[in-house]
Amino acid sequence: MTKFGEAAIAAVSEIKNNNVKADKAWENACDKCIESQESSIKACPRTVFLGLCEEGYVDSVPKGSYLVWDDSSLKNKKRAIALRNIIIEKKPPSLSNETNDKLWEMATRATKDKSMPVVNDQGGVGIVKALFNANLLK
Repeated sequence: MTKFGEAAIAAVSEIKNNNVKADKAWENACDKCIESQESSIKACPRTVFLGLCEEGYVDSVPKGSYLVWDDSSLKNKKRAIALRNIIIEKKPPSLSNETNDKLWEMATRATKDKSMPVVNDQGGVGIVKALFNANLLK
């Protein structure tokens, strides 16, 4: 499991056990799970986690508004939702041979947004996989 995957699981646990809002739980989890301060505040993993939370796709996390979305982070949220749909539909182990880069590419193409370039997932795939493997992805 990736460090961002660990942070996602820890954030859900804090939300569930301590009734903390998703954005604050993510921040706290990153402080605990990610050694590098620079990495712990990365926007891409944050928007993946909070984007899934906002749409009600994470168990024990109430659907709601957790971020003000700019164009870049909104695209990242769309990718995260598309990847969630791919994983829920195909379910591992059929995806176990796919690299994270390939999964992120599949998610990008699934959004059908031609203006959205295929970029590095910045830890987003690890978050979605971790939530799925922990049975926290709805």
